[in-house]
Amino acid sequence: MMFRILGFLIAGSALAAAQSPRAWPIPLTACKAMGGRAEAMCGSYEVFENRAARTGRKIKLNLMVFPALDAAPLPDPLFPLAGGPGEAAVQTYQGLAMQYHQKRDVVLVDQRGTGGSNLLTCNWKEDVASSFARIVPIDELRNCRKQLEKTADLRLYTTSIAMDDLDEVRAALGYEQINVYGGSYGTTAGLEYLRRHGDHVRTLTLLAVVPPSFRVPLPFPHTVQRSLEGLFSRCDADPGCHAAFPKLRDEFRAVLDRLARAPVKVSFTSPPAIKDPVEVTLSAEMFGDFLRRVLYTVPGMSLLPMAIDGAWHGDFEMFARLCYELSVRTNPTIPYGMYYSILCNESFPFITERERALMTKDTYIGDYRLGQQRAACAGWPDARVPASFVEAVKSDRPVLLVSGELDPAAQPEYAAEAAKSLFRSRHIVVRNGSHGVGGPCIAGIVAHFIDAGSTNGLDASCVDAIKLAPFRLHDPKHSGMTTKAMAEYAGTYETAPGVNYVFRAEGSIMMVQFPGAPGEVAMYPMSENQIYMLGGQGEVEFLRDPDGAVKRLVVHLSERELPMTRK
Repeated sequence: MMFRILGFLIAGSALAAAQSPRAWPIPLTACKAMGGRAEAMCGSYEVFENRAARTGRKIKLNLMVFPALDAAPLPDPLFPLAGGPGEAAVQTYQGLAMQYHQKRDVVLVDQRGTGGSNLLTCNWKEDVASSFARIVPIDELRNCRKQLEKTADLRLYTTSIAMDDLDEVRAALGYEQINVYGGSYGTTAGLEYLRRHGDHVRTLTLLAVVPPSFRVPLPFPHTVQRSLEGLFSRCDADPGCHAAFPKLRDEFRAVLDRLARAPVKVSFTSPPAIKDPVEVTLSAEMFGDFLRRVLYTVPGMSLLPMAIDGAWHGDFEMFARLCYELSVRTNPTIPYGMYYSILCNESFPFITERERALMTKDTYIGDYRLGQQRAACAGWPDARVPASFVEAVKSDRPVLLVSGELDPAAQPEYAAEAAKSLFRSRHIVVRNGSHGVGGPCIAGIVAHFIDAGSTNGLDASCVDAIKLAPFRLHDPKHSGMTTKAMAEYAGTYETAPGVNYVFRAEGSIMMVQFPGAPGEVAMYPMSENQIYMLGGQGEVEFLRDPDGAVKRLVVHLSERELPMTRK
Protein backbone atom coordinates (compact mmCIF):
# COMPACT_ATOMS: atom_id res chain seq x y z
CA MET A 1 0.00 0.00 0.00
CA MET A 2 2.83 2.43 0.81
CA PHE A 3 4.14 2.15 -2.76
CA ARG A 4 0.67 3.01 -4.08
CA ILE A 5 0.41 6.05 -1.77
CA LEU A 6 3.76 7.32 -3.08
CA GLY A 7 2.43 6.81 -6.59
CA PHE A 8 -0.61 8.93 -5.75
CA LEU A 9 1.68 11.69 -4.45
CA ILE A 10 4.00 11.71 -7.45
CA ALA A 11 1.32 11.25 -10.11
CA GLY A 12 -1.30 13.46 -8.47
CA SER A 13 -0.33 16.61 -10.37
CA ALA A 14 0.06 14.87 -13.74
CA LEU A 15 -3.36 13.35 -14.30
CA ALA A 16 -4.22 12.51 -17.88
CA ALA A 17 -6.72 14.19 -20.11
CA ALA A 18 -9.13 12.19 -22.26
CA GLN A 19 -7.44 10.48 -25.23
CA SER A 20 -8.46 10.54 -28.87
CA PRO A 21 -10.30 7.37 -29.97
CA ARG A 22 -7.97 4.59 -31.02
CA ALA A 23 -8.61 1.16 -32.50
CA TRP A 24 -7.48 -1.80 -30.39
CA PRO A 25 -6.95 -5.39 -31.58
CA ILE A 26 -9.02 -6.74 -28.67
CA PRO A 27 -12.16 -5.26 -27.09
CA LEU A 28 -11.26 -2.46 -24.68
CA THR A 29 -13.56 0.22 -23.33
CA ALA A 30 -12.85 3.62 -21.81
CA CYS A 31 -12.58 3.54 -18.02
CA LYS A 32 -11.41 5.69 -15.14
CA ALA A 33 -8.14 5.24 -13.28
CA MET A 34 -6.54 6.89 -10.26
CA GLY A 35 -9.86 7.02 -8.44
CA GLY A 36 -11.67 8.54 -11.39
CA ARG A 37 -9.11 11.23 -12.10
CA ALA A 38 -7.43 9.68 -15.15
CA GLU A 39 -8.48 7.99 -18.38
CA ALA A 40 -7.55 4.46 -19.34
CA MET A 41 -8.83 1.55 -21.41
CA CYS A 42 -10.11 -1.57 -19.66
CA GLY A 43 -11.05 -5.07 -20.69
CA SER A 44 -10.24 -8.73 -20.30
CA TYR A 45 -8.52 -11.42 -22.31
CA GLU A 46 -9.47 -15.07 -22.04
CA VAL A 47 -6.90 -17.86 -21.74
CA PHE A 48 -7.13 -21.56 -20.99
CA GLU A 49 -6.41 -22.40 -17.37
CA ASN A 50 -4.59 -25.47 -18.68
CA ARG A 51 -2.47 -23.93 -21.40
CA ALA A 52 -0.89 -27.25 -22.37
CA ALA A 53 -4.20 -29.05 -22.91
CA ARG A 54 -5.89 -26.01 -24.49
CA THR A 55 -9.24 -27.34 -23.38
CA GLY A 56 -11.51 -27.05 -20.38
CA ARG A 57 -11.85 -24.11 -17.99
CA LYS A 58 -10.90 -20.61 -19.13
CA ILE A 59 -9.67 -17.60 -17.14
CA LYS A 60 -10.39 -13.98 -17.93
CA LEU A 61 -7.26 -11.89 -17.38
CA ASN A 62 -8.03 -8.37 -16.17
CA LEU A 63 -6.40 -5.60 -18.24
CA MET A 64 -5.95 -1.84 -17.92
CA VAL A 65 -4.10 0.04 -20.66
CA PHE A 66 -2.83 3.60 -20.32
CA PRO A 67 -2.51 4.80 -23.93
CA ALA A 68 0.51 6.92 -24.77
CA LEU A 69 -0.17 10.65 -24.59
CA ASP A 70 1.95 11.43 -27.65
CA ALA A 71 0.12 11.50 -30.97
CA ALA A 72 2.66 9.07 -32.47
CA PRO A 73 3.40 6.60 -29.67
CA LEU A 74 6.47 4.40 -29.67
CA PRO A 75 5.73 0.79 -30.64
CA ASP A 76 7.19 -0.81 -27.51
CA PRO A 77 4.89 -0.55 -24.46
CA LEU A 78 5.77 -0.96 -20.80
CA PHE A 79 4.43 -4.07 -19.05
CA PRO A 80 4.85 -3.76 -15.23
CA LEU A 81 4.72 -7.01 -13.24
CA ALA A 82 3.46 -6.85 -9.65
CA GLY A 83 5.16 -8.25 -6.57
CA GLY A 84 3.94 -10.40 -3.70
CA PRO A 85 3.49 -12.95 -5.03
CA GLY A 86 -0.18 -12.07 -5.14
CA GLU A 87 -0.35 -8.34 -5.80
CA ALA A 88 -2.52 -7.21 -8.70
CA ALA A 89 -0.86 -5.07 -11.36
CA VAL A 90 -4.02 -3.09 -12.12
CA GLN A 91 -4.37 -2.02 -8.50
CA THR A 92 -0.66 -1.62 -7.73
CA TYR A 93 0.76 0.17 -10.74
CA GLN A 94 -1.68 2.91 -11.80
CA GLY A 95 0.54 5.57 -10.24
CA LEU A 96 3.58 4.18 -12.05
CA ALA A 97 1.67 4.04 -15.32
CA MET A 98 0.92 7.75 -14.98
CA GLN A 99 4.67 8.44 -14.87
CA TYR A 100 5.61 6.43 -17.96
CA HIS A 101 2.81 6.69 -20.54
CA GLN A 102 3.85 9.92 -22.26
CA LYS A 103 5.69 8.21 -25.11
CA ARG A 104 4.45 4.63 -25.01
CA ASP A 105 1.48 2.61 -23.83
CA VAL A 106 1.57 1.10 -20.36
CA VAL A 107 -0.23 -2.24 -20.09
CA LEU A 108 -1.31 -3.61 -16.71
CA VAL A 109 -2.27 -7.29 -16.59
CA ASP A 110 -3.44 -8.98 -13.40
CA GLN A 111 -1.51 -12.25 -13.21
CA ARG A 112 -3.69 -15.37 -13.04
CA GLY A 113 -4.85 -15.89 -9.45
CA THR A 114 -4.65 -12.17 -8.57
CA GLY A 115 -6.91 -9.12 -8.77
CA GLY A 116 -9.54 -9.55 -11.47
CA SER A 117 -7.95 -12.67 -12.98
CA ASN A 118 -9.66 -15.57 -11.17
CA LEU A 119 -8.58 -14.35 -7.74
CA LEU A 120 -7.46 -17.24 -5.51
CA THR A 121 -8.34 -15.63 -2.22
CA CYS A 122 -9.08 -17.13 1.17
CA ASN A 123 -11.99 -15.67 3.08
CA TRP A 124 -11.19 -16.72 6.61
CA LYS A 125 -11.83 -14.03 9.17
CA GLU A 126 -8.79 -13.12 11.21
CA ASP A 127 -8.74 -10.59 14.02
CA VAL A 128 -5.74 -8.47 14.89
CA ALA A 129 -4.69 -10.62 17.85
CA SER A 130 -4.52 -13.81 15.77
CA SER A 131 -2.47 -11.98 13.11
CA PHE A 132 0.20 -11.44 15.77
CA ALA A 133 0.04 -15.07 16.91
CA ARG A 134 1.47 -16.88 13.84
CA ILE A 135 2.43 -16.37 10.22
CA VAL A 136 -0.31 -18.47 8.67
CA PRO A 137 -3.38 -20.26 10.12
CA ILE A 138 -2.54 -23.68 8.68
CA ASP A 139 -5.92 -25.34 9.29
CA GLU A 140 -7.77 -22.42 7.71
CA LEU A 141 -5.38 -22.47 4.75
CA ARG A 142 -6.02 -26.17 4.17
CA ASN A 143 -9.77 -25.59 4.25
CA CYS A 144 -9.33 -22.70 1.83
CA ARG A 145 -7.29 -24.90 -0.49
CA LYS A 146 -10.09 -27.47 -0.58
CA GLN A 147 -12.62 -24.78 -1.47
CA LEU A 148 -10.41 -23.28 -4.17
CA GLU A 149 -9.82 -26.68 -5.75
CA LYS A 150 -13.52 -26.79 -6.64
CA THR A 151 -13.07 -23.92 -9.10
CA ALA A 152 -9.34 -23.89 -9.89
CA ASP A 153 -6.53 -26.32 -10.60
CA LEU A 154 -3.91 -25.00 -8.20
CA ARG A 155 -1.12 -26.73 -10.12
CA LEU A 156 -1.66 -24.26 -12.97
CA TYR A 157 -0.86 -20.95 -11.25
CA THR A 158 2.92 -21.03 -11.49
CA THR A 159 5.11 -18.18 -12.68
CA SER A 160 6.04 -19.91 -15.94
CA ILE A 161 2.42 -20.43 -16.96
CA ALA A 162 1.54 -16.85 -16.00
CA MET A 163 4.36 -15.50 -18.17
CA ASP A 164 3.02 -17.52 -21.10
CA ASP A 165 -0.32 -15.78 -20.45
CA LEU A 166 1.46 -12.43 -20.55
CA ASP A 167 3.06 -13.22 -23.88
CA GLU A 168 -0.30 -14.20 -25.32
CA VAL A 169 -1.72 -10.84 -24.22
CA ARG A 170 1.27 -9.10 -25.82
CA ALA A 171 0.61 -10.83 -29.12
CA ALA A 172 -3.14 -10.20 -28.96
CA LEU A 173 -2.52 -6.46 -28.49
CA GLY A 174 -0.25 -6.44 -31.53
CA TYR A 175 3.05 -5.57 -29.85
CA GLU A 176 6.22 -7.16 -31.21
CA GLN A 177 8.62 -6.08 -28.45
CA ILE A 178 7.86 -4.85 -24.95
CA ASN A 179 9.67 -3.26 -22.03
CA VAL A 180 9.16 -5.39 -18.92
CA TYR A 181 9.32 -3.87 -15.44
CA GLY A 182 9.14 -5.77 -12.15
CA GLY A 183 9.63 -5.22 -8.45
CA SER A 184 10.29 -7.91 -5.82
CA TYR A 185 8.43 -11.07 -6.96
CA GLY A 186 7.78 -9.15 -10.18
CA THR A 187 11.52 -9.53 -10.87
CA THR A 188 11.17 -13.32 -10.58
CA ALA A 189 8.33 -13.13 -13.08
CA GLY A 190 10.26 -10.75 -15.33
CA LEU A 191 13.29 -13.01 -15.45
CA GLU A 192 11.08 -15.99 -16.27
CA TYR A 193 9.44 -14.01 -19.08
CA LEU A 194 12.94 -13.20 -20.36
CA ARG A 195 13.88 -16.88 -20.21
CA ARG A 196 10.77 -18.04 -22.07
CA HIS A 197 10.06 -15.14 -24.43
CA GLY A 198 13.32 -13.22 -24.67
CA ASP A 199 12.88 -12.43 -28.37
CA HIS A 200 10.00 -10.13 -27.42
CA VAL A 201 11.89 -8.28 -24.66
CA ARG A 202 13.28 -4.89 -25.64
CA THR A 203 14.39 -4.02 -22.08
CA LEU A 204 13.93 -5.53 -18.63
CA THR A 205 13.94 -3.40 -15.47
CA LEU A 206 14.29 -5.19 -12.13
CA LEU A 207 13.90 -3.42 -8.76
CA ALA A 208 14.63 -5.38 -5.54
CA VAL A 209 15.84 -8.41 -7.44
CA VAL A 210 14.57 -11.85 -6.41
CA PRO A 211 15.94 -14.32 -8.97
CA PRO A 212 14.35 -17.80 -9.13
CA SER A 213 17.37 -19.23 -7.29
CA PHE A 214 16.45 -17.07 -4.26
CA ARG A 215 13.73 -19.53 -3.15
CA VAL A 216 11.65 -17.42 -0.79
CA PRO A 217 11.86 -17.48 2.23
CA LEU A 218 15.19 -19.36 2.53
CA PRO A 219 17.54 -16.33 2.63
CA PHE A 220 15.40 -14.17 4.95
CA PRO A 221 17.30 -14.90 8.20
CA HIS A 222 20.55 -13.90 6.48
CA THR A 223 19.14 -10.86 4.65
CA VAL A 224 17.37 -9.50 7.74
CA GLN A 225 20.65 -9.82 9.65
CA ARG A 226 22.46 -7.76 7.00
CA SER A 227 19.70 -5.14 6.93
CA LEU A 228 19.61 -4.76 10.71
CA GLU A 229 23.38 -4.45 10.97
CA GLY A 230 23.25 -1.76 8.30
CA LEU A 231 20.57 0.08 10.25
CA PHE A 232 22.54 -0.12 13.50
CA SER A 233 25.67 1.20 11.76
CA ARG A 234 23.78 4.13 10.29
CA CYS A 235 22.27 4.97 13.66
CA ASP A 236 25.75 4.89 15.20
CA ALA A 237 26.98 7.29 12.50
CA ASP A 238 24.04 9.68 12.90
CA PRO A 239 24.72 12.14 15.76
CA GLY A 240 21.09 12.47 16.78
CA CYS A 241 20.30 8.76 16.63
CA HIS A 242 23.50 7.78 18.42
CA ALA A 243 22.87 10.34 21.16
CA ALA A 244 19.30 9.12 21.65
CA PHE A 245 20.09 5.38 21.38
CA PRO A 246 23.82 4.90 22.12
CA LYS A 247 23.48 1.18 22.88
CA LEU A 248 20.92 0.17 20.26
CA ARG A 249 22.51 -3.22 19.45
CA ASP A 250 22.66 -4.15 23.12
CA GLU A 251 19.06 -3.05 23.62
CA PHE A 252 17.95 -5.11 20.63
CA ARG A 253 19.64 -8.26 21.91
CA ALA A 254 18.14 -7.67 25.35
CA VAL A 255 14.66 -7.42 23.79
CA LEU A 256 15.23 -10.71 21.95
CA ASP A 257 16.36 -12.36 25.20
CA ARG A 258 13.33 -11.05 27.05
CA LEU A 259 10.91 -12.35 24.42
CA ALA A 260 12.70 -15.70 24.32
CA ARG A 261 11.92 -16.09 28.02
CA ALA A 262 8.24 -15.27 27.58
CA PRO A 263 5.92 -13.46 25.14
CA VAL A 264 4.65 -10.01 26.08
CA LYS A 265 1.15 -8.56 25.94
CA VAL A 266 0.84 -5.22 24.12
CA SER A 267 -2.05 -2.78 23.71
CA PHE A 268 -2.11 -0.27 20.84
CA THR A 269 -4.37 1.76 18.57
CA SER A 270 -4.11 2.52 14.85
CA PRO A 271 -6.89 4.75 13.53
CA PRO A 272 -9.03 4.62 11.53
CA ALA A 273 -9.22 0.82 11.72
CA ILE A 274 -8.36 0.47 15.43
CA LYS A 275 -9.73 3.40 17.41
CA ASP A 276 -10.00 1.55 20.73
CA PRO A 277 -6.96 -0.22 22.24
CA VAL A 278 -6.55 -3.83 21.14
CA GLU A 279 -4.37 -6.31 23.05
CA VAL A 280 -2.03 -8.69 21.25
CA THR A 281 0.58 -11.19 22.37
CA LEU A 282 4.02 -10.81 20.81
CA SER A 283 6.39 -13.80 20.79
CA ALA A 284 10.10 -13.89 20.00
CA GLU A 285 9.34 -15.73 16.75
CA MET A 286 6.79 -13.21 15.51
CA PHE A 287 8.93 -10.28 16.69
CA GLY A 288 11.68 -11.59 14.43
CA ASP A 289 9.37 -12.07 11.48
CA PHE A 290 7.83 -8.63 11.87
CA LEU A 291 11.32 -7.10 11.85
CA ARG A 292 11.70 -8.00 8.19
CA ARG A 293 8.36 -6.45 7.32
CA VAL A 294 9.16 -3.21 9.17
CA LEU A 295 12.56 -3.01 7.47
CA TYR A 296 10.98 -3.18 4.00
CA THR A 297 10.63 0.61 3.83
CA VAL A 298 13.28 3.19 4.63
CA PRO A 299 10.70 5.32 6.51
CA GLY A 300 9.84 2.24 8.55
CA MET A 301 13.53 1.96 9.35
CA SER A 302 13.55 5.53 10.59
CA LEU A 303 11.14 4.55 13.37
CA LEU A 304 12.69 1.21 14.27
CA PRO A 305 15.45 2.49 16.62
CA MET A 306 12.83 4.35 18.65
CA ALA A 307 10.59 1.25 18.66
CA ILE A 308 13.46 -0.97 19.81
CA ASP A 309 14.40 1.50 22.54
CA GLY A 310 10.78 1.62 23.68
CA ALA A 311 10.64 -2.19 23.81
CA TRP A 312 13.86 -2.26 25.82
CA HIS A 313 12.18 0.05 28.31
CA GLY A 314 9.20 -2.31 28.42
CA ASP A 315 6.91 -0.40 26.03
CA PHE A 316 6.20 -2.42 22.86
CA GLU A 317 3.37 -0.14 21.68
CA MET A 318 5.31 1.61 18.90
CA PHE A 319 6.66 -1.69 17.54
CA ALA A 320 3.20 -3.30 17.58
CA ARG A 321 1.71 -0.31 15.79
CA LEU A 322 4.44 -0.44 13.16
CA CYS A 323 3.77 -4.14 12.63
CA TYR A 324 0.09 -3.47 12.16
CA GLU A 325 0.53 -0.52 9.80
CA LEU A 326 3.17 -2.16 7.61
CA SER A 327 1.96 -5.75 7.55
CA VAL A 328 -1.14 -6.91 9.37
CA ARG A 329 -3.40 -4.25 7.89
CA THR A 330 -2.56 -5.33 4.33
CA ASN A 331 -2.53 -9.12 4.87
CA PRO A 332 -6.23 -9.62 4.02
CA THR A 333 -5.49 -8.43 0.48
CA ILE A 334 -3.09 -11.30 -0.19
CA PRO A 335 -4.66 -14.09 -2.30
CA TYR A 336 -3.18 -16.95 -0.31
CA GLY A 337 -4.24 -19.56 -2.86
CA MET A 338 -2.02 -17.93 -5.46
CA TYR A 339 0.74 -17.10 -2.96
CA TYR A 340 1.13 -20.69 -1.80
CA SER A 341 0.75 -22.12 -5.30
CA ILE A 342 3.95 -20.20 -6.05
CA LEU A 343 5.83 -20.88 -2.80
CA CYS A 344 4.93 -24.55 -2.50
CA ASN A 345 5.96 -25.31 -6.08
CA GLU A 346 8.81 -22.91 -6.82
CA SER A 347 10.63 -22.63 -3.49
CA PHE A 348 10.21 -25.47 -1.02
CA PRO A 349 10.84 -28.40 -3.43
CA PHE A 350 14.31 -26.92 -3.98
CA ILE A 351 15.28 -26.15 -0.36
CA THR A 352 17.40 -28.79 1.38
CA GLU A 353 17.62 -29.30 5.14
CA ARG A 354 21.34 -28.52 4.95
CA GLU A 355 20.62 -25.16 3.31
CA ARG A 356 17.95 -24.43 5.89
CA ALA A 357 20.40 -25.08 8.73
CA LEU A 358 23.17 -22.99 7.15
CA MET A 359 20.96 -19.99 6.36
CA THR A 360 19.34 -19.81 9.79
CA LYS A 361 22.24 -20.64 12.11
CA ASP A 362 23.20 -17.84 14.54
CA THR A 363 20.68 -15.38 13.06
CA TYR A 364 18.33 -13.03 14.85
CA ILE A 365 15.12 -14.47 13.40
CA GLY A 366 15.93 -18.18 13.00
CA ASP A 367 13.86 -20.62 10.96
CA TYR A 368 10.35 -19.90 12.25
CA ARG A 369 8.96 -18.69 8.90
CA LEU A 370 10.60 -21.54 7.03
CA GLY A 371 9.01 -24.06 9.38
CA GLN A 372 5.57 -22.45 9.30
CA GLN A 373 5.45 -22.18 5.54
CA ARG A 374 6.84 -25.65 4.92
CA ALA A 375 4.02 -27.00 7.10
CA ALA A 376 1.52 -24.89 5.15
CA CYS A 377 2.74 -26.48 1.91
CA ALA A 378 2.05 -30.03 3.10
CA GLY A 379 -0.50 -31.51 0.70
CA TRP A 380 -0.50 -28.56 -1.69
CA PRO A 381 -1.08 -29.72 -5.30
CA ASP A 382 2.23 -30.49 -6.99
CA ALA A 383 2.82 -28.55 -10.20
CA ARG A 384 6.00 -30.53 -10.90
CA VAL A 385 8.06 -27.42 -11.58
CA PRO A 386 11.36 -28.54 -13.15
CA ALA A 387 14.63 -27.92 -11.34
CA SER A 388 15.69 -25.75 -14.28
CA PHE A 389 13.28 -23.08 -12.98
CA VAL A 390 15.75 -22.09 -10.23
CA GLU A 391 18.72 -21.97 -12.59
CA ALA A 392 20.20 -18.66 -13.71
CA VAL A 393 18.56 -16.90 -16.63
CA LYS A 394 20.94 -16.25 -19.53
CA SER A 395 20.29 -13.40 -21.94
CA ASP A 396 21.94 -10.70 -24.01
CA ARG A 397 18.92 -8.37 -23.78
CA PRO A 398 19.43 -5.03 -21.98
CA VAL A 399 18.66 -5.46 -18.27
CA LEU A 400 18.75 -2.86 -15.50
CA LEU A 401 18.95 -4.18 -11.93
CA VAL A 402 18.48 -1.92 -8.90
CA SER A 403 19.11 -3.00 -5.30
CA GLY A 404 18.91 -1.35 -1.91
CA GLU A 405 21.84 -2.02 0.40
CA LEU A 406 19.45 -2.11 3.38
CA ASP A 407 16.90 -4.44 1.79
CA PRO A 408 15.87 -7.09 4.36
CA ALA A 409 14.95 -9.50 1.55
CA ALA A 410 16.50 -8.79 -1.87
CA GLN A 411 20.05 -8.03 -0.80
CA PRO A 412 22.36 -6.75 -3.59
CA GLU A 413 24.35 -10.00 -3.67
CA TYR A 414 21.39 -11.78 -5.28
CA ALA A 415 21.10 -9.21 -8.07
CA ALA A 416 24.87 -9.37 -8.59
CA GLU A 417 24.67 -13.14 -8.98
CA ALA A 418 21.79 -12.86 -11.47
CA ALA A 419 23.68 -10.22 -13.45
CA LYS A 420 26.55 -12.63 -14.16
CA SER A 421 24.51 -14.33 -16.88
CA LEU A 422 22.72 -11.20 -18.09
CA PHE A 423 25.41 -10.15 -20.51
CA ARG A 424 24.16 -6.62 -21.26
CA SER A 425 23.14 -5.67 -17.75
CA ARG A 426 23.90 -2.88 -15.30
CA HIS A 427 23.49 -3.31 -11.54
CA ILE A 428 22.91 -0.17 -9.47
CA VAL A 429 23.13 -0.36 -5.67
CA VAL A 430 21.45 2.36 -3.64
CA ARG A 431 23.40 2.66 -0.41
CA ASN A 432 20.46 4.10 1.51
CA GLY A 433 17.80 2.07 -0.27
CA SER A 434 15.60 -0.70 1.08
CA HIS A 435 13.07 -2.99 -0.61
CA GLY A 436 10.93 -0.23 -2.11
CA VAL A 437 13.68 1.54 -4.05
CA GLY A 438 11.98 4.40 -5.87
CA GLY A 439 11.55 8.15 -6.11
CA PRO A 440 12.41 10.62 -8.88
CA CYS A 441 16.07 9.55 -9.12
CA ILE A 442 15.31 5.89 -9.84
CA ALA A 443 12.30 6.81 -11.99
CA GLY A 444 14.54 9.04 -14.10
CA ILE A 445 17.20 6.35 -14.48
CA VAL A 446 14.57 3.81 -15.51
CA ALA A 447 13.01 6.24 -18.01
CA HIS A 448 16.39 6.96 -19.63
CA PHE A 449 17.21 3.25 -19.77
CA ILE A 450 13.91 2.37 -21.43
CA ASP A 451 14.14 5.25 -23.91
CA ALA A 452 17.72 4.37 -24.87
CA GLY A 453 17.17 0.62 -24.89
CA SER A 454 20.66 0.24 -23.45
CA THR A 455 22.60 0.61 -20.21
CA ASN A 456 25.53 2.20 -22.06
CA GLY A 457 26.27 5.67 -20.74
CA LEU A 458 23.44 5.50 -18.21
CA ASP A 459 23.99 8.22 -15.59
CA ALA A 460 23.14 6.88 -12.13
CA SER A 461 25.03 9.48 -10.10
CA CYS A 462 21.84 10.76 -8.47
CA VAL A 463 21.62 7.62 -6.30
CA ASP A 464 24.50 8.98 -4.22
CA ALA A 465 22.22 11.80 -3.08
CA ILE A 466 19.45 9.48 -1.87
CA LYS A 467 19.31 9.86 1.89
CA LEU A 468 17.79 7.86 4.68
CA ALA A 469 14.61 9.28 6.11
CA PRO A 470 15.59 11.13 9.32
CA PHE A 471 15.57 8.88 12.36
CA ARG A 472 12.53 9.58 14.52
CA LEU A 473 13.79 10.28 18.02
CA HIS A 474 10.62 11.16 19.89
CA ASP A 475 7.31 9.39 20.37
CA PRO A 476 4.41 11.14 18.56
CA LYS A 477 2.67 11.37 21.95
CA HIS A 478 5.29 13.97 22.91
CA SER A 479 5.47 15.89 19.61
CA GLY A 480 4.23 19.25 20.89
CA MET A 481 1.40 19.48 18.35
CA THR A 482 -1.71 20.71 20.15
CA THR A 483 -5.32 19.78 19.45
CA LYS A 484 -5.96 23.43 18.60
CA ALA A 485 -3.16 23.44 16.03
CA MET A 486 -4.44 20.23 14.45
CA ALA A 487 -7.87 21.82 14.02
CA GLU A 488 -6.20 24.79 12.29
CA TYR A 489 -4.26 22.54 9.93
CA ALA A 490 -7.31 20.49 8.91
CA GLY A 491 -8.76 21.29 5.51
CA THR A 492 -8.47 20.66 1.78
CA TYR A 493 -5.19 21.41 0.01
CA GLU A 494 -4.38 21.08 -3.69
CA THR A 495 -1.25 20.60 -5.81
CA ALA A 496 -3.06 21.59 -9.00
CA PRO A 497 -6.64 22.57 -9.86
CA GLY A 498 -8.88 19.66 -8.96
CA VAL A 499 -6.12 17.58 -7.33
CA ASN A 500 -7.19 17.68 -3.70
CA TYR A 501 -5.73 16.24 -0.49
CA VAL A 502 -8.09 16.34 2.49
CA PHE A 503 -6.64 16.56 6.01
CA ARG A 504 -8.80 16.18 9.10
CA ALA A 505 -8.03 15.92 12.81
CA GLU A 506 -9.09 12.82 14.69
CA GLY A 507 -8.02 12.74 18.31
CA SER A 508 -4.24 12.94 18.48
CA ILE A 509 -3.59 12.20 14.79
CA MET A 510 -4.40 13.54 11.32
CA MET A 511 -6.35 11.53 8.74
CA VAL A 512 -5.49 12.19 5.09
CA GLN A 513 -7.42 11.34 1.93
CA PHE A 514 -5.12 11.15 -1.09
CA PRO A 515 -6.68 11.72 -4.54
CA GLY A 516 -7.55 8.37 -6.05
CA ALA A 517 -6.64 6.40 -2.92
CA PRO A 518 -9.26 3.91 -1.67
CA GLY A 519 -9.40 5.31 1.86
CA GLU A 520 -7.84 7.60 4.42
CA VAL A 521 -4.42 7.03 5.94
CA ALA A 522 -3.26 8.04 9.41
CA MET A 523 -0.43 10.53 9.90
CA TYR A 524 1.20 11.16 13.26
CA PRO A 525 2.59 14.38 14.77
CA MET A 526 6.38 14.68 14.86
CA SER A 527 6.64 18.34 15.90
CA GLU A 528 4.34 21.27 16.50
CA ASN A 529 3.75 21.68 12.75
CA GLN A 530 4.87 18.41 11.10
CA ILE A 531 3.23 15.01 10.63
CA TYR A 532 4.38 11.72 9.10
CA MET A 533 2.92 8.38 8.05
CA LEU A 534 4.14 5.21 9.75
CA GLY A 535 6.23 3.40 7.17
CA GLY A 536 5.22 5.87 4.49
CA GLN A 537 7.26 8.09 2.22
CA GLY A 538 7.71 11.71 3.25
CA GLU A 539 6.44 14.06 5.89
CA VAL A 540 4.06 17.03 5.83
CA GLU A 541 4.99 20.49 7.14
CA PHE A 542 2.22 23.05 7.66
CA LEU A 543 3.31 26.65 7.00
CA ARG A 544 1.95 29.80 8.63
CA ASP A 545 1.74 33.13 6.83
CA PRO A 546 2.97 36.30 8.61
CA ASP A 547 -0.59 36.90 9.81
CA GLY A 548 -0.60 33.46 11.49
CA ALA A 549 -3.02 31.82 9.05
CA VAL A 550 -2.25 28.33 7.73
CA LYS A 551 -2.73 28.49 3.96
CA ARG A 552 0.09 26.29 2.69
CA LEU A 553 1.91 23.04 3.35
CA VAL A 554 4.79 21.16 1.78
CA VAL A 555 5.31 17.40 1.53
CA HIS A 556 9.00 16.58 1.98
CA LEU A 557 9.85 13.47 -0.06
CA SER A 558 13.30 11.89 -0.11
CA GLU A 559 14.30 13.64 -3.35
CA ARG A 560 11.79 16.42 -3.90
CA GLU A 561 9.26 18.71 -2.28
CA LEU A 562 5.57 18.86 -3.15
CA PRO A 563 3.93 22.20 -2.22
CA MET A 564 0.18 22.54 -1.71
CA THR A 565 -2.15 25.46 -1.08
CA ARG A 566 -5.34 25.48 0.96
CA LYS A 567 -8.55 25.74 -1.05
